[in-house]
Amino acid sequence: MSYVASTRSTTYGAEPRRGRTLIHWGSVFAGAVWALAITVLLSALWLALGYGSEIAGIRDNIEWFLAGSAMLALFVGGFLAGWAPGVRGWTPGLLNGMTVWGLILVVSLLIGVPSVLGGAAAFGGNIIGGITNAGANGAPVGATQAADTGLWAGFWTALIGFALAALGGALGGSTPRDESMYETMTPDREERRADVVDEDRDIPRTGTTDRY
Repeated sequence: MSYVASTRSTTYGAEPRRGRTLIHWGSVFAGAVWALAITVLLSALWLALGYGSEIAGIRDNIEWFLAGSAMLALFVGGFLAGWAPGVRGWTPGLLNGMTVWGLILVVSLLIGVPSVLGGAAAFGGNIIGGITNAGANGAPVGATQAADTGLWAGFWTALIGFALAALGGALGGSTPRDESMYETMTPDREERRADVVDEDRDIPRTGTTDRY
C-alpha cells in the first residue's frame, strides 16, 4: 500500500490557508546589527571609564560590565527583530529574538571575534587581571582567578543573553505599532490577490492524487 500526497496549502473548512513565514530575516539581521553596535559602544565606554578615567570600581569588574553590555544589547536587538516584521504576535517575535542570538553566536564563532556575547569579558579578564594583580616581581599572581572569572562571565552572558533576546523578541512582537506603519489594501489590490488565489486553485497538479 502506497500513496503520494503533496499540496501547497492546508484546507480548513472551505477556504485554503497557507502558513505564514514566522522568521523575518531582514528584521533578524537588523536586530543583530543593532546588538553588535550597542555592544561595541558600551564596551568602549566601560574601557574608557575603567582605564582612561581610572575608575577602580569599573576597572576591577570590567568583565561583568562588558557582559552586562552584551546582555542589554541582545535584549534590544531581540526587541527590534520582534517589533519590525509585518507578522505580529509574541510567537513570531520570540522566534526572531532567538534567531538574533543564534546568528550573533554563529558569526562570532565563524569570524573569531571574542568580543561578541561576552567573549570580550573573558579576554579582558585574562589580560587585565594579569596586569592589575601583578606582584612585586612582576608575576601575574591573580591571573588564574581572573581567567576563571572571565570565562564564567562569558558563559553567563551567552545563557542569559539567550533568554533576554527571546524576551525582547516576544515583547517586540506583541507591542502595538502606529497605524501609519501598516499597508492599506485598496479594493483593486484585494481583487487582484483574490484572482491570483482563484487561478492557483484551478491549476491542475500532477502527483497529488491519493492512491491506496
